[in-house]
Amino acid sequence: MDKRIKLQQNNLYISFSSLLILVMIIGAPGAFAQDGRSYYPQLERMEQYYGEWLTTRHDADLLVEYDPSPLAVDIPGPRFTWLLDPGYRGHSQSAYHIIVASDRKMLDRDEGDVWNSGIVKSNQSVQVRYGGEKLESNREYYWKVRIRDEKGKMHPWTEAAKFNTGLLKKEDWKADWIGRGEANEIKADVNAFLGRSTFPELDEVEHDPRSPIFRHEFRVKKDIRRARLFIAGLGFYELSLNGEKAGGNILSPSKTNFRERILYDTYDVTDQIVNGENVIGVILGNGWFNAQKKYWGWRTPWYGSPRFIMQIEIEYTDGSRSTVVSNSNWKSSWGPVTFNCIYDGEYYDARLEQEGWDIAGYNDSSWSEVNTVASPGGRLASAMHEPNMVISIIKPVSVSEVRPGTFVFDLGQNFAGWVRFKISGQAAGTEIKLRYAEQVHPDGIIDPSSANAAQQEDHYICKGIGVETYEPGFTYHGFQYVEVTGFKGKPDMEDMEGCFVHASVEPSGSFLCSNELINLIHLCTVQSQRSNLQMGVPTDDTQRPERQGWGGDALMTAQEAMLNMNMPRFYTKWFRDFRDQQFPDGLVGFIIPRPGRCEDLIWSSSFVLMPWYQFVYYGDTAILEENYLSILRYMNYLAHQGSYDIKPRKRGSDPLFDKLPVEPHLPGHLQLSQW
Repeated sequence: MDKRIKLQQNNLYISFSSLLILVMIIGAPGAFAQDGRSYYPQLERMEQYYGEWLTTRHDADLLVEYDPSPLAVDIPGPRFTWLLDPGYRGHSQSAYHIIVASDRKMLDRDEGDVWNSGIVKSNQSVQVRYGGEKLESNREYYWKVRIRDEKGKMHPWTEAAKFNTGLLKKEDWKADWIGRGEANEIKADVNAFLGRSTFPELDEVEHDPRSPIFRHEFRVKKDIRRARLFIAGLGFYELSLNGEKAGGNILSPSKTNFRERILYDTYDVTDQIVNGENVIGVILGNGWFNAQKKYWGWRTPWYGSPRFIMQIEIEYTDGSRSTVVSNSNWKSSWGPVTFNCIYDGEYYDARLEQEGWDIAGYNDSSWSEVNTVASPGGRLASAMHEPNMVISIIKPVSVSEVRPGTFVFDLGQNFAGWVRFKISGQAAGTEIKLRYAEQVHPDGIIDPSSANAAQQEDHYICKGIGVETYEPGFTYHGFQYVEVTGFKGKPDMEDMEGCFVHASVEPSGSFLCSNELINLIHLCTVQSQRSNLQMGVPTDDTQRPERQGWGGDALMTAQEAMLNMNMPRFYTKWFRDFRDQQFPDGLVGFIIPRPGRCEDLIWSSSFVLMPWYQFVYYGDTAILEENYLSILRYMNYLAHQGSYDIKPRKRGSDPLFDKLPVEPHLPGHLQLSQW
């Protein structure tokens, strides 16, 4: 038997039976410890990149809502956390004193005009609830804390920390939703997509897979003290200001039920706005909003054509303010992205690039006026969790020509994201295809079978000028190998690098023991977990046309995730998705977020158990307070299910029981999962 079995880390969890088979194939753990790396040379590279990721942790001593410097807190009572070291062992806190000021100079004078807690006798230093004046929208607040120790000594104030508020009220938004879609576009019932394959009510919808681009010029005549940009672009957006990308967010905003809640991102653009003419550029992708028709159904409902809302709040040094908003004054065109799909990939025609379109002075007379379109329906809320970002750059280990004109790059490990490909010496119109796969056949040809129906491929059409560099922006893949075809000549290994993309949660711990097999299982587990933290959702896989927030997958890995990564902001977002999706009778789904009525106790129970885990691991009482009533409603729903204790069902059948009786036969009936 060939011991060089394939390691695939992107399935979220590995069953015990799979691990048992692994041990049987490779022999005893001791033998694996001696020979494991000879079978799996990629493991050393995985360990190297894992070690580099561990060094990215920032040990902040002062936090607001788990964030050292939040840009857009949108809750009325944020919580403060501090970690202070008096410099000796056995110390403890007997009291604390917090002050919050609207001005840094006032804070430096030890004055808190917004909140002065006074000396509070308490040993609590985690998630202390704000108790001051009502916070205002889009404001900067400064805070610091001092403690009294177990001996009664009052320690000095900490250094100043800062947090910002978002747009706290609906009326704070002055902007319009705009796009290229029709103003009277049909509004689909997204709850009706589940379990269906045909949609006669949407037959007239012509899905457009292209990415529209938008621009707007505005003038600034005074010196700026502070500027914040708020944006929600659906399905995904890329944002530039004066030709430079704003922030590092990618595949944003995070996935929600857009009929219930839409997350906006906030950027500090103080240093990007110039005195004089400025230009905002926005590119929209389809994401989870404008899905291809072939994926309509349980995977992705159709919400509508791409659209966005954006607002810039500017404060000047003289105390005055101004606002720049998305409205009918913007201009729009089609960009070089001619196709994009979360599952199937992206097509980019560099010949369609419009040079200088997002800087001042560009002639947009041929561009179209935008349409003011309807809101998708959900309330706007600040994205207070970690955004997706490029976390690591992965270098290939080899490139081989497996057939004439077909090259396969081996990135050395399985991860989620895409590749950045440098192209030169290609004529205009040359089409280069990149196909992604988790494994290869014995002859070196890629084996994309684990992707099932997802195409997982990116296409780039060259413009034929100088060195061209391409990486997709509106899709992602699960892969180790990349097949390149259409390239004239032979690409160098240095021409490609992998971009490991996931939610930018920081590492919180690591693990090492004397058993090499256990160490490597842990390494693969963390790699898989990181790959499946995508767009605010703990997903089940990264390569198939699924990539959903299955409750059971998240539940089985939650405690592992909390030990290895800082997860409370990420999970808090996901628990809110459960509440958004809960039906009036208490039912919650087993894939979150996904509209439609579905429930399976084994999977939906993650909503009951995981908030408790967050309390146990982080001391987070607010997560219990936020979710308690919704959990209770779900438990009451369960109590009214079925006519006897256990009702078996066939695989793939409706997980609900036949009907809801007025009174349960017995409280708390059990269900058998359909998976």
